[in-house]
Amino acid sequence: MTEKYSKLEGTWEIKATTFPMWLSGKRKHPRITYKLTNKKRVEFLDIVEYEVNGHTKKSEDLIV
Repeated sequence: MTEKYSKLEGTWEIKATTFPMWLSGKRKHPRITYKLTNKKRVEFLDIVEYEVNGHTKKSEDLIV
């Protein structure tokens, strides 16, 4: 069932957006990584990373 969703796995760079979180210029080099966590149902680990003052910030959420 999850086979067709495996194409979404990997790291995606945000190149253009209207999402307010990225528009201020305070957060640099935003990227999102998706990892399938379950073989029987569609469940992704969503990892958002970006740079602030030379340090990488990271948040993780589960998408079910």
